[in-house]
Amino acid sequence: MTQLNAISQVANGYLNEFNRLARQNQAAGMELQTECALEALAEVAHRCGYNALYEQITERKNALWLHAPMATITAGGAA
Repeated sequence: MTQLNAISQVANGYLNEFNRLARQNQAAGMELQTECALEALAEVAHRCGYNALYEQITERKNALWLHAPMATITAGGAA
């Protein structure tokens, strides 16, 4: 597994859990944990030079306050 795929897989794990809770209107309690995890993963992506992935993770992190399900992250960072 490449670093790119590993970062995407972990980020999607957090997003999948957040999305599950959002569908049950319980995402507010998971917002901070998800935000912190995505922030760290975005930083790793940025330091590895995966700029498209960094941008995609950051977009999801910035949309957490909506408490709505979000699309998963693709390994290449394409929307």
